[in-house]
Amino acid sequence: MLVIHRPAHDEDHSHPMRDDMRPHYPELVEAGDLSTALLQQSTEDGAALVFEADQHPHSARVLSARGVVEVDLACRERSFQLSLWSRGVNLARGDTADITEVVGICRAWEAGARLADLRAGWPLLSYTELAEAHERGDAVEVKWRMLLEDGDPHLRPLVEAALIEPRLRELFPFTSRRALLFSRCTGYPYLSVPPVVVPLGAGRYRVVGPDDTVLGEDDAAGAVAVTVAALPADCGPAVPGTAEDFH
Repeated sequence: MLVIHRPAHDEDHSHPMRDDMRPHYPELVEAGDLSTALLQQSTEDGAALVFEADQHPHSARVLSARGVVEVDLACRERSFQLSLWSRGVNLARGDTADITEVVGICRAWEAGARLADLRAGWPLLSYTELAEAHERGDAVEVKWRMLLEDGDPHLRPLVEAALIEPRLRELFPFTSRRALLFSRCTGYPYLSVPPVVVPLGAGRYRVVGPDDTVLGEDDAAGAVAVTVAALPADCGPAVPGTAEDFH
């Protein structure tokens, strides 16, 4: 297996370990950086993990066909902070003081363990309902339901009206600055499909197209009708991945 990692760093590298961190991470003091420390730990009891090159000495990105496990160090205490990413979605996160747990989680993730199995083996990990939906493949439906249940009085009528329209319902909805947007992909960065719908208050909404062109202002049902009429052809359904996958 190809192993990509940074060479060990000496005391004079450009990102030396802070003095107050050294007592918490003796293996990093010896190895020189986090990627090398994790590499050494993984080779002690199995196949070596694979890392992205040229990472900061206090960070590591463990690579696999499934996605990336990002590992960062806490400063004031011993804590390896993990984030598990797949196709632009942060599926799980957690922290541990045990470097062997970090390696074990990375190996299980690489082997395809599901979120429930990962948490059963390592209760330190947590994940959300939406993360489970991404894993199952119904993230679009769950995200629409979550927006409906969010309780925002300005968005709820708009979401209710949008869910009636099949072309909007098959896109991945998200919000930014109180506006409702639609994406062709379920991971971040999103590939936003114009138009954008902006709540104005008092049950009114503005539909904004490309180049900030105002396409209309109306109630929720009217704004949704304007939005559907302005959608690009063949813009859905939303698919797993990120905007970068469309390039």
